[in-house]
Amino acid sequence: MSEIKKFFTKLKWEKLVTAIVAIVLGILFVAKPDDAGSVVCKVAGVAMLVLSAALLIRYFSSARLFPENLIFSAVLLLLGIFFIAKSGVVLTVIGLFFGIFLVIDGASKLRDGFDAFKAKSQGWWIWFLLALLTIVLGILVMFGESVMLLLGISLIIDGVSDVVTTLWLSAGVRKVKKEIENDVKDFGDMDEVK
Repeated sequence: MSEIKKFFTKLKWEKLVTAIVAIVLGILFVAKPDDAGSVVCKVAGVAMLVLSAALLIRYFSSARLFPENLIFSAVLLLLGIFFIAKSGVVLTVIGLFFGIFLVIDGASKLRDGFDAFKAKSQGWWIWFLLALLTIVLGILVMFGESVMLLLGISLIIDGVSDVVTTLWLSAGVRKVKKEIENDVKDFGDMDEVK
């Protein structure tokens, strides 16, 4: 039982940390959308160039035993140069993929909201509202002009949505656990009466 508890506790904290990181990045993207996009592309490009060099060194230092390192190095070199030189194109592609991710994430939250509605849970409508907002923002990110600004807003809303969902589920789990413990205690009291 404690392994299950550890797993869910770890899962909860990972979700919360990821959500907080998304909120912080979202705030940065909203505050400086033009600079943020350029910086993200350039940092990613430089990281790819460094990784490309490391793979190339590994290829030659391993007596050329791993030819895939040479191939990966060449691909990363080209991608790194592309990210640095054509950041506008990269941002468009990132916006498209992130928009698709948001639409899928929103659809998943919509399903969770429907499940909460069927379970007659309080606050189910918040899930629906956040899910619909996430889907709309995903569509705007895919087809909008200011990708980084919309991306920032989307990250903030998705992060807040994840925090609300995680805390709501955590509270529900605690409530059920307490009810089970009370039922077990009541059942134990019944055994003593006999």
